[in-house]
Amino acid sequence: MKDKEKSKKIISTALVPVVIALICFTVAAVCGRTAMNKDKENPTATVQTKATTESTTQRPADVEISFVAVGDNLMHMPLVDAYVSADGTRDYRPMYATMKPYIESADVAIIDLETLLAGEEFDYSGYPCFNGPWEDAEALIDTGFDVFTSATNHALDKGVDAIVEERRLFKKHPEVTHTGINDSAEEYNSIRYREVKGIKIAFLNYTYMTNGIPIPSDSPWCINSLTDKEKIKADVEKARKNADLIIVFPHWDSGVEYSNDINSVEREYTQFFSELGVDVVIGSHPHVIQPMEWITNEKTGKQMLVYYALGNFISHQTEPRCLVGAMAQFSVKRENGNVFVKENAKVMPIVTHYSYSGKNGGLQFSTYVYKEYTDSLASSQVVGGVTRSYVKETFERVYDEKYINWE
Repeated sequence: MKDKEKSKKIISTALVPVVIALICFTVAAVCGRTAMNKDKENPTATVQTKATTESTTQRPADVEISFVAVGDNLMHMPLVDAYVSADGTRDYRPMYATMKPYIESADVAIIDLETLLAGEEFDYSGYPCFNGPWEDAEALIDTGFDVFTSATNHALDKGVDAIVEERRLFKKHPEVTHTGINDSAEEYNSIRYREVKGIKIAFLNYTYMTNGIPIPSDSPWCINSLTDKEKIKADVEKARKNADLIIVFPHWDSGVEYSNDINSVEREYTQFFSELGVDVVIGSHPHVIQPMEWITNEKTGKQMLVYYALGNFISHQTEPRCLVGAMAQFSVKRENGNVFVKENAKVMPIVTHYSYSGKNGGLQFSTYVYKEYTDSLASSQVVGGVTRSYVKETFERVYDEKYINWE
C-alpha cells in the first residue's frame, strides 16, 4: 500500500434561486468527491479514486520477476589500473564481459559495491582506504546491474564528501537504484524503491561499522547503520506500507572474516528481520561464501529467504577461498493478487580469474560461471589451487546440494 496525502475538493455554491441550487446539487451528486493521490516517494504514482477502485474487479495479471545478486565488487588498485589506455581513458567493460549475459538477462540484478567509487575528485587508492573510478560503476551499469548497495565498512574511507560524490554519479543514472549511503537527511529518511512488472520492491542496506572511522556528528545521515535497530524497524514499517516486497542487505559483522560459517550476530539479525516481516536477506562482508536457507517465522508462518554471504564478485584477493563466489538466483511471483518469493531459489558458483594476459603482460581480470571455468583457464590463474574441483568441493561443503545450480 502506498502512503497517501488526501485532499478533498468539494463543489459548493452560494445560496441562489431554488432552481439553480437544485441543478448544482444534482451536479455535485453526480460528480462526487475526487481524492487526489500524492506520494512524495513515488511522484508518478497512479491516481486512484474510490469510484475507480469500486468499479475495478479484475486483479492484476499474474507475473514473475527473476533476480540475480552477486557479492563484493572489490576494486583493489591492480583492478583500477588494469583497464587504462595510453591516453588515460578507462574502460572496465571487458572486466565484466564474461558475466554480462547472466546479469542482463535477469529482470533485477544486484551487486554490492564493497569499495567506494567517488571518482577522480579523490585519489584512487586500494587497501586500506579505497576509492575507485566512476567508469567502473558505468561499466557495471552497462553490464546490466540494476541495484547497487554501498553501505559497507569502507563507505567512509574518504569521508562524507566522497559519499556525496558517489551519490552524484548515481544521480546521473536514474535508471538504476543506489542504496545504503546518502547525501542529505532527506535521503537518509527515504526508502529506495524499484517497480518491475507492476511489483514494487523496497531495497534497504545497512553496515555494521566503518572500520573505526566515526560517522561525523554534523552528517549523521551519510550512511545507514545496522546497529540502529529502531531505524531499521521504522524503515521496514514504512516500506511495508508502500512496497509489495522488501529486500534487506546487511553488511554485517561476520566475526572472523573469511569464515564460511554463520555466526551468532548473523543469526541474531536474521531473526530480527524475520520478526519484521522481511522477504529476502542478502548479506555481505565475509569475502567468502556462506550458506543460504529459508527461515520460517514461528508466529506468522512467513518464510524468508536468506543468503548469508555471496563472497566476492571480483577482486585481487590472493587466497583461493576468496576467489570462489556465488550468484544468487531467485524469483518473485504475483499470483491471484499475492506477491511471494518462489521456493526454487538457487546459487550458481562463480570464480574470479586473473592472469598475466593483459596489455604488455599486465594483469587481466574476469569472473566466470563454473560451467565456463575450464581446466585451461584454471591453469593460467595467478593464484594456484583455484581448480574446478576446488570450486566444486567448496560449494558442496557450504551449500546444500539442492540449492546449487551447476548449469
